[in-house]
Amino acid sequence: MKKSEIFIILVLHIVTFVQLSHNKLVDSEIAVKCAAVKCALNDSVCLTKQAQNTLQSFVKGIPELGIQKIDKLHIDDVIVRTPKFHYAWVNITVAGMKNTIFDKVSINREFKYIRVLFHTNMVMEFDYKCDGILLSLLRVYGDGIGNITLNDIQMEILFMYDIVKDDNGKDIMDLHTYYYGANSAGGVRYYFSNIFDGDVKKSELLLDTMNESWRIIMSNFGGYFNRKITDKLYYALKIYLRSCPLEEIAQY
Repeated sequence: MKKSEIFIILVLHIVTFVQLSHNKLVDSEIAVKCAAVKCALNDSVCLTKQAQNTLQSFVKGIPELGIQKIDKLHIDDVIVRTPKFHYAWVNITVAGMKNTIFDKVSINREFKYIRVLFHTNMVMEFDYKCDGILLSLLRVYGDGIGNITLNDIQMEILFMYDIVKDDNGKDIMDLHTYYYGANSAGGVRYYFSNIFDGDVKKSELLLDTMNESWRIIMSNFGGYFNRKITDKLYYALKIYLRSCPLEEIAQY
């Protein structure tokens, strides 16, 4: 065998060894991320505690699973156009998920859903533009920075799932849709800079009205951004559950 052929074979062996070592390292890291105290699927108390203990992994993100951090959470732009009023929010971040308290997590195996109840305080920051008639009151326009504080926001989410096989033939939970409800039990505070092109008197009047009638504002406009937040949570959990066989995270 020629020296050049021996050299090529040696290089191929080295490359193969490095690749296999890398794959084992990645698999090991993923296994660590999936490992947890295993709960019976009908043990709500254990599942709730498990969710609380797993939270910080999601807060920091799990890059090896492709899960981005959820605090601060970056969400998609909110663009809304109604017949009389339109607004756009961009560069949106949501802080507060790291302080989430899980009130209850349960699994209904008959109807195949995971029910999650939690509460926290959220602060949304973004750049905004708006123009139009707000709630038939007056023309509102502006271009600046927005800040919304959701005090003690309580969320309930039903994650619907099927049990399917992964590439290794192991059972996993595959989320396919979700439904949610939300309520800011502690109220909502709004702040928008440069409303009415900086007219202080008119700005204070509008913000006082919005903060006093926050339930009406949330009922009419809250759904546009709440769905953006829950979408991110849904896809993070979907990726996690598809990456972790049930036997590794539950008594199954």
